[in-house]
Amino acid sequence: MDWSRFNLHGDAPERAFEALTGTLFERWCHREYAGQIRRVMFVNGAGGDGGVEAYTQLKDDQVIGLQAKWFREPLKSSQIEQIRKSLKTASENRSGLSRYIVTIPRDLSDAKTEKRQTKTERDRWDNFIKESNQQYPHITIDLWSDRI
Repeated sequence: MDWSRFNLHGDAPERAFEALTGTLFERWCHREYAGQIRRVMFVNGAGGDGGVEAYTQLKDDQVIGLQAKWFREPLKSSQIEQIRKSLKTASENRSGLSRYIVTIPRDLSDAKTEKRQTKTERDRWDNFIKESNQQYPHITIDLWSDRI
């Protein structure tokens, strides 16, 4: 997607991205969890969002959370740290959190060359997932990126 043409409808890019991904999340939840949904909630981030932009509570009290991050530049350690803090906050504030979806408006780079063996965005993400799976074994973490 050409994000430079993203229609913000007069809003900040972050807020417009949250609105877009929230709408996609709601539709996905109704398809993925048909008949199991108790409610879908959108969080007003004024004063903090509790680690999610939106969440779905299922009839069995499981919670599916959505976190949108308007990261247009390559994913660095500082952005991973922001995601880590959001996950921690969500796990503390959303009882029953079993799935956590992170959305970013880009694909992760994964290219390494013989001359350049630095960590890629995919390496950083995979390391985050590995650490998070150890800390939060009951939470499945998904990445929705540019091509999902």
